[in-house]
Amino acid sequence: MKKIKESIQKISNNRRSYSFNIIGLFIVPLGIKRRKKNCFYCAEFVKYVLDNSLLEFDLPEIIKPDDFSKIEECKEIYKGMLNKYKM
Repeated sequence: MKKIKESIQKISNNRRSYSFNIIGLFIVPLGIKRRKKNCFYCAEFVKYVLDNSLLEFDLPEIIKPDDFSKIEECKEIYKGMLNKYKM
């Protein structure tokens, strides 16, 4: 868990160096991967953080949000609009 927090904090501290991968978001359903440095769509960001943690998951290269529900070790703790999530 510490590695995940560190990875997110590093990105947060350097947020101006990162951007949203809008093209990647729209080509994922076509099975096309477009990788650009420091550029992520939502699920791609989560996969990046998990890949840089000490946890090992067998996630597909072209990731979709539903792919995370297939990880047996994880459980859903929230479903809905992220801006409504209470921390």
